[in-house]
Amino acid sequence: MHKDVVGIKGIEIDCVVGVYPHERDIPQRLIADVSMVLDTSATGARERISSTVDYHQAAAQVVFILETCRFRLIETAGHALARLLLLPSATKDPRPRVERVEICLTKPKALDGKAIPYIRVERDASWGICRRKEECFGSVDLVYETPEVGIYRLNIKSRGVIPLHVHPDGEEFVFVMGDGISCDGRPVAPGTIHQWAPGAAHSYENGTDLTQSLLCVRAPPLARKRDHCGDEPKKARTHISVKEKPPWPD
Repeated sequence: MHKDVVGIKGIEIDCVVGVYPHERDIPQRLIADVSMVLDTSATGARERISSTVDYHQAAAQVVFILETCRFRLIETAGHALARLLLLPSATKDPRPRVERVEICLTKPKALDGKAIPYIRVERDASWGICRRKEECFGSVDLVYETPEVGIYRLNIKSRGVIPLHVHPDGEEFVFVMGDGISCDGRPVAPGTIHQWAPGAAHSYENGTDLTQSLLCVRAPPLARKRDHCGDEPKKARTHISVKEKPPWPD
């Protein structure tokens, strides 16, 4: 195993996390530290960011997951983040795969400053394998699910389209991972976040020659059916305006 480590320290997020009633209503500070073991030999020789981990993208995805999933336990959050960061690329990406990851999550205010609880999760690449479902637009990787929330990577094939669809029973958050993605016909930059209310119709298109991905959080988790490739919704609430956030850390 290679011992090169790309790390990100001190990612501060205000998010809902905890099991007690007061923790479900008010966001609290969480601090995330991430270490990723991989081979950086090619990067050292070529000095190309395409041959290593994009730590800006990794940090932005950590923030997205913690802000949107509303986990009850930091243990669950740690496991979900480890699975996400260990995912193999969905494209012919020259970046080396992360061989091992360490996630440390700290709740500095949980014990009123008298002590500081944290969880450290360490996993290797064999734990990062997830189930994949083929879809009309490409495929869906099941990253992590709890009874309340699901995390998925939607891989849109070259020139593929996730057709206009709705999720009538839940809220959906989408993080644009790839380049050349359009939402409802409008180009969106990587790192952009969309929040879709229940019943809001939306579509995504990949205008490139490579597979591009979206990171999706659903509450509740996706039903065990073809959610994205059915007929165009006849009663879609298209008047709902999507909530859009620019790429982190803006």
